[in-house]
Amino acid sequence: MLHVAAAALVLASVGQASGPLPKVKAFLNSKQLEATYSVAVSGKAFGTASLKIRRSTDLLFTMKAGEEDYALVITPRQVRELERSSKHYHEFRPIGRLLIPPSEISPTQGFMIADWVLVGDIASMLPPGFKTASKGKAKVGNRDVEHTQITYDSPMASGSLDLMTDAEGRPWEARWRTMTPTGVMDYKYTFTSWSNAPKFTDATFRLDIPTGFVPAYIKDPSDPATVDEYFPSTTWKTASGTADPLKLAAGSAFLLILGAEQCDITPRAKGLFGKMAQTAQAAKVKVFYGTLRAKPNSPALVPGVPHLRDESGSAAKALRIQATPMVFLVDKSGVLRRAWMGYDAKKDAVVLKELAQGIELQSKSR
Repeated sequence: MLHVAAAALVLASVGQASGPLPKVKAFLNSKQLEATYSVAVSGKAFGTASLKIRRSTDLLFTMKAGEEDYALVITPRQVRELERSSKHYHEFRPIGRLLIPPSEISPTQGFMIADWVLVGDIASMLPPGFKTASKGKAKVGNRDVEHTQITYDSPMASGSLDLMTDAEGRPWEARWRTMTPTGVMDYKYTFTSWSNAPKFTDATFRLDIPTGFVPAYIKDPSDPATVDEYFPSTTWKTASGTADPLKLAAGSAFLLILGAEQCDITPRAKGLFGKMAQTAQAAKVKVFYGTLRAKPNSPALVPGVPHLRDESGSAAKALRIQATPMVFLVDKSGVLRRAWMGYDAKKDAVVLKELAQGIELQSKSR
């Protein structure tokens, strides 16, 4: 139980990583980390979990919450999750980055996993202009800690983070409260152990499929790129060589607008494409325009953004494009969040509203 010492509110900084944040960042960015913790949702105990991280390459996450007994492993060669109660597992495509995919078999993985530990930089996850306040000394269990409260209020999100840290920068408790149009999200992570010098081996990050476990589902290979799954890696011709939108985005969210050579519908959507590009760029989402069945001199219908040409048809095959125009909104983790297919001039306003909502939702994901 947390016992907070009485202290006056002292503003320490506005919109910059000060107070305990630099020390927490240094600790969380240790080459290896191991932690155990519990999670409470809206003040009620929900489950327990553990994290093992080898920076830039490997992660093992396990949790028990209600009936769930879940594990997720990420390595350069394998991204696999399994749930022991239901005896289901799911394989994801490795993408060479240490990013957490949305679970196909666990409804609670998203908030049970302390993704802010993996990110390693709390300040980078907060909207600009956040305020940091020292609330004095406190206790988490028997540990002496410093209580720091961070508040933020922006058009995209508002809320607070109460962070309890020790002199070494170890966070022993973090309570995130975020206000959304549908209510308040309230998650508290209370840590029972930390180590930044664990003895890991390659075997640590191995998750075998037990006998009797079955796939959560079998995907039809003809299905198009699927929302809430990793966006496929694709290769396109550019003015300077070849490129993959995932690499061009460099860890940022992006909008990929696709038209096709000799498609009579694509030119009609030029005005909508321009408005979608403006909406995305205003929210600092990168924009690319791709031409399918392209020729070396195919024009770009969206000026001022990188033009990608699929001259060989390999990108269309990888994305399993069934019709054009096609637009994809991909978040900073490389996960497809929204997709639009075809064009109807009467629905321009609806599409732009959906795009703005999609950008806002992906920006709030921690």
